[in-house]
Order: sequence, then structure tokens, then C-alpha cells
Amino acid sequence: MDGLKEVLTELKRIGNNVNQLAVLCNMGKLNAVNLDGVQQSLSEIGRALREMQGGR
Repeated sequence: MDGLKEVLTELKRIGNNVNQLAVLCNMGKLNAVNLDGVQQSLSEIGRALREMQGGR
């Protein structure tokens, strides 16, 4: 599928960032994390994947 590589790259970046946040939380360096941006990015990725499938 055209564009799939770019979508997967972005999904991996998001996953890496979430993992880094989890590590910092487990170390006690963060108490709370706002994941609204992550949720929005994942929604955009889902939308892009649906469009690649032909709008299903």
C-alpha cells in the first residue's frame, strides 16, 4: 500500500515516546502524563490506514 511505510514509521515513533514516558513514570520522575496528543496522533493514523484500505 502506498504510504504504509510512513504510517508505520510514525506509529513506531509514538510507541517509542510512550515507552520513554513509561520509564520516566516508573523511575518516579513523572507523576502524570497528558496523552491527549498521543490519542490524536493514533486517531490520525487510524484514519490514514482506513483511507489506504479504500475508505472502509
